[in-house]
Amino acid sequence: MAAPIKLSDCTLSTEHQALVDALNALLSWLPDDIDPEVGQRLALIILEAADVAPQAILALATGFAQTRSVRAYKQRVRAEGLAGLFDHPIPGRPVVTTQPAVETAFIQVLLRAVIAERAVPDDATLSTRVNQELGQVQAPEAGAVTASMIETLRLRWAIKRPALGQQLDTVPAMAATNMAQLGRTQVGGAFTLRVAILLLETGWLRFAQLLPLAPGYAVSATQWLLTALFAVIFGVRRAWHLDDVCDIGFALLTGRPRPLTHGTFQHWQRAVPAPAAVEFYQATAAQEVQAVGPGTRRISLDGHTQCPVDNLPRYTQVVDLVKGKIGNTGRTQSDKAEELVLAFDLDARCWLALRVYQGTKKLSQGITPIVQELLQHRGALAGRLRLFFDKGGYCGQIFRTLADELRVHFYTPAVRYATNVAQWEQLTAHDFDLEPFVFNKHADWPAAEQPAYRLADTEMTLPVYEDRKKVDTVTLRTVVLHDPEGHKPAERWPVVYLTDDYDIDARALLNEYGDHWGPGMRAPRGQARPVSGHRAAGLWFDHHPR
Repeated sequence: MAAPIKLSDCTLSTEHQALVDALNALLSWLPDDIDPEVGQRLALIILEAADVAPQAILALATGFAQTRSVRAYKQRVRAEGLAGLFDHPIPGRPVVTTQPAVETAFIQVLLRAVIAERAVPDDATLSTRVNQELGQVQAPEAGAVTASMIETLRLRWAIKRPALGQQLDTVPAMAATNMAQLGRTQVGGAFTLRVAILLLETGWLRFAQLLPLAPGYAVSATQWLLTALFAVIFGVRRAWHLDDVCDIGFALLTGRPRPLTHGTFQHWQRAVPAPAAVEFYQATAAQEVQAVGPGTRRISLDGHTQCPVDNLPRYTQVVDLVKGKIGNTGRTQSDKAEELVLAFDLDARCWLALRVYQGTKKLSQGITPIVQELLQHRGALAGRLRLFFDKGGYCGQIFRTLADELRVHFYTPAVRYATNVAQWEQLTAHDFDLEPFVFNKHADWPAAEQPAYRLADTEMTLPVYEDRKKVDTVTLRTVVLHDPEGHKPAERWPVVYLTDDYDIDARALLNEYGDHWGPGMRAPRGQARPVSGHRAAGLWFDHHPR
């Protein structure tokens, strides 16, 4: 898609601005597989003919470094018509080493030499064999491959020829069979075995059939899915870093002789229809929910807005994006963020569901659909879902919906609104337990240092709003911790939990809720938090426009 035209250095009339807006709309309609520069050049000629701005400003707005580019394309259009907007063929031969036929012949010749001779021949010998291989298939590059080109191909694939003497000194008993080293790979041995076990356990590859083949690409859905999975495991942080991967082990694991380029990977992804992507996600998510089995499940619902890795910046040059603000920290980042709302099984330690929203503070929007999805995927499995979520899910409508669902219980902190604090301030001494409450995580502290609170197990009535109008109320069990020595509301009422579960012991709930933030939250003072891995589940496609 062509980048929009921005004439920020001059003031435009209403008619000229309308023309610029119309041309930008036309550029946005162009498909991704068409050279965007052709559309920009056409817009450049139209703006020049309409005398919208000087040639220097037009050249800068459409990405040209020199003013004479405007005159050059005007002359080409006069001489050649619209064909003058397209790039002229560059004289000279194309680079031989980048031709697919040459790379294929090089790899075939190299593999045959290593298998038969147990060594990597010199570059001159390899060039002769590659030319013979190209001649057999009547490739136009036959006879053009030189020894220096073979060296370029070898170094591109990190294939080095170690000194024979060094090899004999290192492994004297196997010198005859270890005379060559075909580069290095980080995805061999035990790593490959563990990945194979992961694919067998999850069965993700069988869901590849749900993804249709992208037209115009010789890439299967399985190859694309393997690339997506191994890129995460391999540490490829962004799709465009696939161009930097020259590890032949990585390529073979994805079922290809070389890794996918970032362009092919992203174009293939965008070619997947949204209904097919949702069907693929639902199938993988349902498998994970079913895999945890029956029984009561503790589910953590979190909006993930504190860590920078949880807010996905949207990189694009197509449209201007508003700066985003991290929900809890207030920090403003340069790109609009997309927040992940996830459901995590605290005991099985795996992700069960996912929603993606533009912006932050979207937990309240994701709770209800995620819970409905989990219940649908569980089907006839016995057991109740116990839902733990933060204040981002504080909403009377959500509380009423979850309280009416017999298959779930929820636990969430109350927000210290003035109306809520007023209800807590009305609690009397008879509402509090005689025995003070101390968290289990503070039990091994010296008695003088242990924070102790007054505990009240009571109820609160909260309003339910629709379209900013109060339509109903919901009454919930409320577990309150009170510090009489506090001055501000946050100090006087440090913890207040709301729940529709009237069976759980209040003290047990106060100690259990910390599991929602991770296993390390309840570690005794002075001990490091345990580190454990989480298996990703419910694979998702990003279909936001870029």
